[in-house]
Amino acid sequence: MTQTLPTVAAAPAAPAPRDPQRETLEQIVKLSMECTAREQQLEHEHAEAQAKEDAGFRKRTEGAREEQTQELGALKESMSQRKEALIGDLDGRLATLESESEESLRRLTKKKSETDHAIKKTAEQNAWQAESGLVNFGMKLDAEELKADKDLQALLASLTALQTQAHEALIHERINPPTVDVPNDEALRQKIAEEPLPLVKEHQEKATALLEELRTALRAGFGSGALPIFLIIVLAAGGGAAGWFLTPDAATKPLAAGGATLGVIVLGSLIFVLVRMAKRRSATARAMDLYTSLAQSVSIASKAARSDVETAAVARELKNRDAQRKRDVDVKGARDKGRAQLAEAAEQHRRTLEEQTAQVKAQREALQREREQALGALTQARETAMQELETRFATGRQEDQRQHEQAAAAIEAEYASGMAALKARWDEGLRAVGVLLAAGAGIDPALIDWQSAAWEQWKAPTTYTNQVRFGEMKVDLALLTEHVPRGLELPGPFQVPALL
Repeated sequence: MTQTLPTVAAAPAAPAPRDPQRETLEQIVKLSMECTAREQQLEHEHAEAQAKEDAGFRKRTEGAREEQTQELGALKESMSQRKEALIGDLDGRLATLESESEESLRRLTKKKSETDHAIKKTAEQNAWQAESGLVNFGMKLDAEELKADKDLQALLASLTALQTQAHEALIHERINPPTVDVPNDEALRQKIAEEPLPLVKEHQEKATALLEELRTALRAGFGSGALPIFLIIVLAAGGGAAGWFLTPDAATKPLAAGGATLGVIVLGSLIFVLVRMAKRRSATARAMDLYTSLAQSVSIASKAARSDVETAAVARELKNRDAQRKRDVDVKGARDKGRAQLAEAAEQHRRTLEEQTAQVKAQREALQREREQALGALTQARETAMQELETRFATGRQEDQRQHEQAAAAIEAEYASGMAALKARWDEGLRAVGVLLAAGAGIDPALIDWQSAAWEQWKAPTTYTNQVRFGEMKVDLALLTEHVPRGLELPGPFQVPALL
């Protein structure tokens, strides 16, 4: 930068220097060196202040950035820990829910199995009770049948014994038992079918009575002959005595007594034989009739007894069939009831399982919604915290930037002030040099050019100077010294008058 030295009117009172050119050049070089040194000092102080402020600003910025990074890292770590804790809590609750669901499902399955087992066991027990009842009933019927058979055999044996005793009684008396025709008319068969037991009792009692009557008849008809013989002997003795006493002849008395006795004996014996034979015939006929009646009663009682047993057997068979039908109905009812209970238990298990599944699904969805909401809220809180952190640090950066700009502006202002003062000194120095040049020029610079319009105003001087200008020298400050201020406007090449 160059500037023209200011035109300064010569000071008339100032004495002219002896060597104004040298002094002028020395002063301008000195001014340039001083201003250059001051400029360098200002620039150094300005650069140092700027560097210090920039370093402080960078340090504050880096510190704030590091603090922001640390706080951001701490915030991210805290949010990550909260997220992990939240996810861990929700995962734990979900795992607990799943575990409880599995345990509940296991309990339901176990309960279903136990219920099915209990129902099946109850059904089988009921069926077994029905089967057992039938078996017990069958055993009871078998026992009744055995007892009936035993009673029948005993009754038949007793009836046979009655007939046997009657038969033996006849045989004992040398009577051939007759062949007995068993009655078989419709009325008897009807009575046997309708009232077997009373008929058995009736004819058993009748047979017993007939046996006693038969025995009595046989004893009466075939009894001992001791009494008649005794009577014959008594009568014979009486006849002998009568013959003895009634015979007058003593010599014939024994003969008469013997004849009378023999006659009585023969007559008595004949009468005894005839009477005994008549009684035996009568007793035999009576015994035959009684035996026939007894045999018929035994036969009727036996038939009635067998009919009663057969009727009882038929009744037992009917009872057994009824019991079997009842057993079949009870078993079928127990199993149908068991199947119905199993179906009901299965339906109840299905409903309970569906309800539990729906409940677990709802709880799982609720946990998922809670998870999403919590993660969303956590993400929102993280973004809000990061925004707040960014806003706080942005505000801090803005404040640091403002303070830095203020400090930089103060440094620039101080530098500008220093440079302004330097420029003022530079300008003042250049003005002083101009004054010095004007004082030692010996001529008005405007009159150097003969063609200048200043000549029209020229007036002749009233005094004389002790110097005579004989020419001028062209001076360039940049060639005189290397110490020239860079930030100031340098004067362009100028002319220094050559004086003698």
